[in-house]
Amino acid sequence: MQNLRQMTVFMNVVESGSITKAAEKLDVSKSVISQSLKQLENELETTLLKRTTRRQALTPSGEQFYKHCCDMHRLAEKAWEEIKTQQTVPKGKIRITAPNALMASLVVPALLDVFSEYRDVELDLVNDDHQLDLMENNIDLAIRAGQSAPSNYKQRRIGEFRDVLCCAKAFSGDFRSTPYIVHQWQQRPVEHVLENRVTRESLCLQYTRVIEQMPCKPPWR
Repeated sequence: MQNLRQMTVFMNVVESGSITKAAEKLDVSKSVISQSLKQLENELETTLLKRTTRRQALTPSGEQFYKHCCDMHRLAEKAWEEIKTQQTVPKGKIRITAPNALMASLVVPALLDVFSEYRDVELDLVNDDHQLDLMENNIDLAIRAGQSAPSNYKQRRIGEFRDVLCCAKAFSGDFRSTPYIVHQWQQRPVEHVLENRVTRESLCLQYTRVIEQMPCKPPWR
């Protein structure tokens, strides 16, 4: 970083024509400019500027170094403008993860609505029912269902949904004989008390309340 500052000072001295004018442009004292030039020439072990009381001239090494300083300045301005532009116009790759059940049905349609007009945005979607480590997997945004583990990441609730267990009208089994229904994203097993609701259109079982894990082990273990 110190080298970049010295290169900036040197470029301004050359373009301003004198140490005095460069100091005025950079809003520093002449001694600061002189000290920076002296340190730069000492580190490069060469003379960059021949200076008298009335004029200054570049040495061959100074001309070559000045060209590199100009290239550095142009690259710095380009980098600055590109990043500033990205803040107003989305650009680049965004890596997003979501559970399999939500990705195709909810996440992808929503992303298409938002990013369809931004052609410079590349979406990298990761289907996974596990709560992946964001840093380890280089993930920018995680959409999760259920409770998230405590963390320092910014979190926002974006919606809610209700699970409904449905079956065909021809099914004749006893639903109450299956006490446990668990999703992969749940932190621990829960027991759902089901109520059988029959309509002309369909036969479905809806969750009426949720009971915390019972002392007995669930049947799948």
